[in-house]
Amino acid sequence: VYVVGQVANPGPQVMRADMLTLQEALFGAGLPLGDAAPKRTRVITPDDKNPVVRQIDLTDILYRGRMGENVLLRPNDIVYVPSRYSTNVSAAIRELLVPFNDINDFRYRSNVGGGEDGGLF
Repeated sequence: VYVVGQVANPGPQVMRADMLTLQEALFGAGLPLGDAAPKRTRVITPDDKNPVVRQIDLTDILYRGRMGENVLLRPNDIVYVPSRYSTNVSAAIRELLVPFNDINDFRYRSNVGGGEDGGLF
């Protein structure tokens, strides 16, 4: 089981005898952070043809003691605790890479000019 996203210690969680509840996995991952959106948590059971994605409200399990959605996780399940802030990860990465793209574009244009010095002079 992997717990990722807005938790204190994201990463794999140890299963004993292939049994681990959602609550146990979250305790092992250090619980959701302050920026987490626990009501929009997803439990993903991967499958090549039919992956199963369930949305679960962690506040019921962790803070109200309502265990109806405290599902038993399977090996390779992924628990994703999203951020409460809407982010477009792709756009953010593209924005961070702009300076590097400019440098690469400059190098390419310089090399197209030819010459041993890369066409700079």
